[in-house]
Amino acid sequence: MRTRGLLVGAGAAIAMIVAITAVVIGGDEPRESPVPTVAVEPDSEARECRTNIVQPPQASDELQARIDVMSLEEKIAQLLVVGFHGTGIDVDSELERSYNASAIGAGSLREAIANRSLGGVVLFGRNIEDADQVASLVADMQAVAAASGTPGLLVVVDHEGGQVNRLRDDITNYPGAPALGAVGDVDLMEEVALATAQQLQSLGINVILAPVADLAQSDGDGPLDERSFGSNPELVAESVAATVRGFEQAGVASAPKHFPGLGSALVDSHVGMPSLSLGIDEWEDAHALPFAAAIHAGARIVLVGHARVPALDPTGTPSTVSQAIVADELGSCLGFDGVVMTDALDMGAVGSIGSQGEAAVGALAAGAHVILAPRDFDEVVDAVTNAVERGEVPMERLDAAVAAVLMLKLDLGIVDPAAIEVTGGRTTVGQPHHVQLLDRVLAACAAAGVTC
Repeated sequence: MRTRGLLVGAGAAIAMIVAITAVVIGGDEPRESPVPTVAVEPDSEARECRTNIVQPPQASDELQARIDVMSLEEKIAQLLVVGFHGTGIDVDSELERSYNASAIGAGSLREAIANRSLGGVVLFGRNIEDADQVASLVADMQAVAAASGTPGLLVVVDHEGGQVNRLRDDITNYPGAPALGAVGDVDLMEEVALATAQQLQSLGINVILAPVADLAQSDGDGPLDERSFGSNPELVAESVAATVRGFEQAGVASAPKHFPGLGSALVDSHVGMPSLSLGIDEWEDAHALPFAAAIHAGARIVLVGHARVPALDPTGTPSTVSQAIVADELGSCLGFDGVVMTDALDMGAVGSIGSQGEAAVGALAAGAHVILAPRDFDEVVDAVTNAVERGEVPMERLDAAVAAVLMLKLDLGIVDPAAIEVTGGRTTVGQPHHVQLLDRVLAACAAAGVTC
């Protein structure tokens, strides 16, 4: 068994990644924690890193030609990953059609894909019955995209293991991050991530919103403690890296979350806007380390959480819409040149940012590429359209976001939906080798005295 070794401090890890990559020139009223008073004395090296220019990969001539003929609304829609009601692409329930009309801009998924050029969908428990149904749903979605001439869909799921598993029937699920972190076998973690992602990928899922890269609070009272690998930064970093490697090896994009790290939050961002009272040194030496490790391990997406972090943005601007946090810290300082996704816009914290449209515009202006689960599709499209026309979000910035999304889809093999084959189902999940791995994990838990 290979257990985690001691990693370097986050400051050194950040400097190393920057040196490698940045040398390129060219509802209810939300609760909110008070913005903490923090003595912000930025480390000179950390602030200097914000001047680094990280040049993202450039779209091929073929992809750029595709972007050039898109309408403004089609470009914006490619940046939206929406939640919907129903277990198929057609729905009869008037209640579900009413919800969908707001959330996805049409009464059914079929209509939204065909007429609104959706970029992707996120599957929740309400959309899932069993493995065969999920595979059929995804195949139908991609077939409609192919018939409509739109790029293939990102099919996203929150599937962390442990208490957060959207698919519960047929699939073999494994213990979550707290148990795996306590066992401490990174090779086993990578195997678990690979097996999980292979099962999901066989059903047509291509993005997993995991792993949780937030640190648990040492007193066990944090809102993310039951989803975190632990409170030791170096140990969490190696666990996150192993999970990213497993997901990516299966051909599924990982999305480590919730940058810049919500481990010290006292308020759950599903309910209100947390404010983090940590200093820059603590962030660099602890909370940044798992994200640096995830990027180094090959994460293609980073999900940005909703929080105020005065140490990183003294204005108190929430991270989702903060250029200092998204473009500067994640991009320039950590050297991340992949796809930046917001956390869901239907969460309580977003009310502290503004309307759905204001949050989407702010996120794109800050450097995000994908807007997750907006409550109001048309409001977001209209707001971004107006922002582009006013120059608040330059067309070049919008085109760069669309290019990033299409390059991710190309990398995943889904930019052309006609080429996507979803052949999985009950015959590809929960197989004997998946169960045998679960038995090994449970045995490792027992040997370590860990409850799984």
